[in-house]
Amino acid sequence: MRLIRRMSEKDLTQAEEIGKSLNGESWSAKAFRDSMDRPEACFMVLAEEEDDRSEVLGYCVGTHVLDEAEIVSVAVRPDLRGRGLGKELLGGYVSCLKDLGIHHVVLEVREGNVPARKLYEGAGFRSAGIRKNFYSQPDENAVTMCLEM
Repeated sequence: MRLIRRMSEKDLTQAEEIGKSLNGESWSAKAFRDSMDRPEACFMVLAEEEDDRSEVLGYCVGTHVLDEAEIVSVAVRPDLRGRGLGKELLGGYVSCLKDLGIHHVVLEVREGNVPARKLYEGAGFRSAGIRKNFYSQPDENAVTMCLEM
């Protein structure tokens, strides 16, 4: 059974491996562990659950304060990209934020990451500006995107 749930300790190694497939710097298992239990953190995974086995297909991590949230990273396993899992994960994450009373969500995405930008636009995010040279490894501008709920 596939479900979206809070990230747990048992997911950290798989989440780290998914993160390594992204451009630039990725989160280590330690970074996930150190951040996920903070009160402002909202770390979710899309997982395939069967008996005692859990296979992480992707994750979405962010923070929230009062009625505002920032999505820090969204990632899907490389072998599963292009199958709608990012859309499913982002939709579940945004739904969770709504349940928390969030009204405004922001994120940054690499300017050249067209698939991610299309994913966010499809979820209702709108471009709000450019941050010059925001990313490194490789150097790239960021597009700031916002969602009003």
